[in-house]
Amino acid sequence: MQGSLYHFLPEPSRVIDRMIAAAEKQVLIAEPIHNMTNSQILPLAALARKLTNPGTGDQPNRFNEASLGVLMEQYRARGHNVQSRLIAGGREKLCIVAV
Repeated sequence: MQGSLYHFLPEPSRVIDRMIAAAEKQVLIAEPIHNMTNSQILPLAALARKLTNPGTGDQPNRFNEASLGVLMEQYRARGHNVQSRLIAGGREKLCIVAV
């Protein structure tokens, strides 16, 4: 999944569970952890939310590094080998969940 897991907030584990069930070896998730929708410049954050509207309204909730880490820790606790690393100059995090 590339940059779209936040669309499944507040229940992203439901879609990850389905991806794991369908996968043969691993699930790859690349998710932005730094983006303009979380900017301290409120007009910029508001504009970014409007521009990233997928047609269902503003998507104000996004992952940051800590919240994505908490989500991935659930899968480690279930016995999955989870690896992660920063990509795209540190703007995104790639998480690899072994099935």
